[in-house]
Amino acid sequence: METLKAFDSLIKEGKVRAIGASNYSAQRLQEALDISKQEGLARY
Repeated sequence: METLKAFDSLIKEGKVRAIGASNYSAQRLQEALDISKQEGLARY
C-alpha cells in the first residue's frame, strides 16, 4: 500500500499523469486494484 500511496501523491501533485504495472501476476494486480478502490487511491 505504501507504493500505491506514493503513486497517488505523485498524481495529485501533477508530477505524473498515469501509472502502470508490468510483470504482475493477475492475482497481484487484482490485489492492488482492490486496495486502491478501498483506500480511494489512484488505480493502475
